[in-house]
Amino acid sequence: GGPGFGLVWPCPRFDLTQVSQLKFLIESCRSTWGMEPLVEVHTDEELEIALSCGARVMGVNNRNLHTFQLDLATTERVAARLLKGFDQEDRPMVLALSGISGPADVDRYRSQGVAGVLVGEALMRAKDPAEAIETLLGGALAGDDRLLVKVCGVTRPEDARAACQSGASLIGVIFAPKSKRRCTGAQAKLVVDQVRSFGERTAPVAIPIPRGPSDPSLSLGAKLGLGAAALRAASARTPLVVGVFQDQTADEVKSLALESGVDLVQYHGSESDQLVDQVGLPALRVLHLPAMAQGGEAQGQTGGAARAAALRAPGGAAERAALGSDWVLALLLDTQVAGAQGGTGLAFDWSTAQALSSSPAEGAEDGALPVLVAGGLTPESVKRACGGRGSILGVDASSALETEPGVKDLAKLEAFVAGALEAAKA
Repeated sequence: GGPGFGLVWPCPRFDLTQVSQLKFLIESCRSTWGMEPLVEVHTDEELEIALSCGARVMGVNNRNLHTFQLDLATTERVAARLLKGFDQEDRPMVLALSGISGPADVDRYRSQGVAGVLVGEALMRAKDPAEAIETLLGGALAGDDRLLVKVCGVTRPEDARAACQSGASLIGVIFAPKSKRRCTGAQAKLVVDQVRSFGERTAPVAIPIPRGPSDPSLSLGAKLGLGAAALRAASARTPLVVGVFQDQTADEVKSLALESGVDLVQYHGSESDQLVDQVGLPALRVLHLPAMAQGGEAQGQTGGAARAAALRAPGGAAERAALGSDWVLALLLDTQVAGAQGGTGLAFDWSTAQALSSSPAEGAEDGALPVLVAGGLTPESVKRACGGRGSILGVDASSALETEPGVKDLAKLEAFVAGALEAAKA
């Protein structure tokens, strides 16, 4: 192999003595130890100093060490500058430091000509560091089919933090007027701030919107597949906050979403396509299913497969909900009982979700439909709900994870997330 790398860190403000010292360190690494030093930079000033001292390997720290804020675009700016200023054979090598957490980050930098990444915290957080490394490097696991885990009905920042630390992908705050877990905009903002702090960001995550009715050639399965990919990519390095609404006006939805800073919204009522378009935010949309009756039969149903076939039929409920607006990323199946839509603690026939998310019979126009599953999920039952999960996109629980409405039982929360993630590997 070639020479190894040493490490030196330039300071944000250099006097002539320090510049001379940096030159001496770089030359010593090469002449004394046969190593090419990596010089860490963050600002344009530091980059100019490093170049003037003859540095050949730049480690761009995406974290501002004065404010500790993270900006993944820092490496891109340095790479773009070096790309324009040097011929390929003379161009210094660039490595990205800090904030790299998934294959999307690696691909992003690879496309900019960045030669490598330094990863630390993401591996410390990973339950299986070897698997995390394989995913980062683009191995067999890099095709992201993660099960998204949503902890809903969060009202307290400390519960949001616990959900993030447990590995939840989505944190739900409820704005529905009749909910026992209803948040004000100010309450929800405290939750959002905690999630952003965990994910080291200061703004909502930009989620790409798949095409919908504007592209009639896009099938139901294709659109939901693109939406699932968008949600997984957006939540790969930071959990997202979902604002849950139910039959509220477009103005109220937009006002609360803006005040709180949620990343996307969830429509849990009978909202029209026009309202979804008027709000203009990435969205999940609910499909309400009947609860399981005593003895395990779904009320009024002949089985999950039949229900799934009806939902996915041309012009059926799934098609109407998903293709009615470009802004809909995914469908969430939840239990409906008389007088309540969601938050009931009751389950529907989960085989409906499993049938929807599995490939239908040969010759069907659409493939598997990735959906999220809510309703009656507990730390004990989530593995059954995920059994033979096919392309189930995610699971969602709220009331089963509480000591009282709006207050999470942290042991149950951690067990639910762990159980879901374990089931996803089976």
